[in-house]
Formats: sequence, structure tokens, C-alpha cells
Amino acid sequence: LFPWFLTLLMLQTLVAPEALRRVWLFFLWLVPLQLPFALVQHFVFARLPGASWDAVVGTFGGNFLRGGGSGGMAICVGFGLLLALALRRAGQIGRGLLLTVWLSGLATIALAEVKIFFLMLPVGLVLLLRRELLRHPLRALSGLLGVLLLLGAVGWVYQQVYSETLNRTRTVEGLLDYAFQAESDPYLFNPVTRELSRSGALLMWARYNDLDDHRAWLGHGPAASRESATLGQGGLTRKYPFTLTTSTASTLLWDTGLAG
Repeated sequence: LFPWFLTLLMLQTLVAPEALRRVWLFFLWLVPLQLPFALVQHFVFARLPGASWDAVVGTFGGNFLRGGGSGGMAICVGFGLLLALALRRAGQIGRGLLLTVWLSGLATIALAEVKIFFLMLPVGLVLLLRRELLRHPLRALSGLLGVLLLLGAVGWVYQQVYSETLNRTRTVEGLLDYAFQAESDPYLFNPVTRELSRSGALLMWARYNDLDDHRAWLGHGPAASRESATLGQGGLTRKYPFTLTTSTASTLLWDTGLAG
């Protein structure tokens, strides 16, 4: 209930359009704020013995042994990128702030290797630019193609320079093969860290959520799957013996259901 209470409390304070604009501008700066934390987490904590693959979480809580809220960070960054683009199109921010938000956001996602982000962002762009797609389809599609090429370039450069995956495969084909096959064992479970594989996390959601139940479609509520030592645990984390936040996809399914 706390996230809903906080949201309602903020809405009560937004009595003027300028106040709402300041809130959006404040949110934009949360995206560049993630980058210095992600740099330290990636180059220091993620390289320690026993570190979780989910160690890069920005300011979203967790520890390097069990991971944390990388999914929440990806959602925040993705929303921030779309918000920056929307405000720029409305003439509310300058080009410099737009570039700052986008470059820092993409760098953060590259360090965290949240792969589902590269699916979420194009979908968000299509929804944001839906009117332009209908009015000027060629121009809008060319812009979307440019963004997709930029996302691909960011991922490719990162893998070339920093990723141990490409160092093992040495080829782009090997990288693509790894991207589709990594974490594919649905029966993988670590009883110490409560971690599942990515495919296993999705199968566990399907196992414990009946499509006849409204919670399968609408979710169990915001932050229901949260695991945080500072902000507390969500109601579901004490119910199941495995972590619910293995990936961004599993986090969204538990919190917001198929509709989310």
C-alpha cells in the first residue's frame, strides 16, 4: 500500500501545472543519477567472488551476492527516456538535457545488461509516436529505425569492450546464440540465494497464477515482489521460497500481471 499512498500524497501537492512540470524534471535527473552507481557496481562489486549476475541495480537496492532491483531500475530508466523525448517534443526541455538523459540511460542499461529493456523501449516509442506513425509513416519509421540502430550499436560496443560473453564466443553469431540460450534451464534453482533461471522464473509465475484469477491479469500490486533491506519486502516475497525478481519480465508479471 505504501507506493499507492505515496502517489496519492504527491497528487495532492500538484495543484499547478508548473508544480507538475518540476516533478517531471526531477524525475528526469533520476536517470543520470543511476550511472555512477552502475559504474561502481559493474566494475567493482560485480567482479567480486560469488557476485550475482543481478548486481548492477543503480539506486534501487540489493546486494552484490543476491542481486536486487535491476528490473525496477530498467523500468525507471525506460520511462525516463520516453519522458525526456515527450518533453523535448513539447518544447519543455532543451537538446542538452535530452542527450544527457538518453546517453546516461543507455549506458546504465548496457552496464546492467537488462535485455528486456531493448524490447520495452521500442514498444514505448511506438506508443509515444503513434500519431506521427499515422500522419507521417515514412519519417516516423526512419526515426524509429535510427533509435533501434542506436540501441543495437550500444549493445554491440559494450559487448565488444566489456562483456565476458563475447570474449568467450568471439563472434556476433555466438553472442546471439548466447542471448537466446543463456539462463534457459527451467529447473535451475539455487536454494542459498533463492535464484531461478530466467525461463524458470517465468514458468514459476505461470505455475502459481491461474488465468481464471484476476491477479494473473492485473498483478498482485505495486512492489509486491520487492526485496529490499531498506524499504522492506513485498507481501509475496515471504510466501514463496524463490526470488520473484529474477528478471524485469518476472517482476512485471508478479506486480502488474499480463496487462502490465
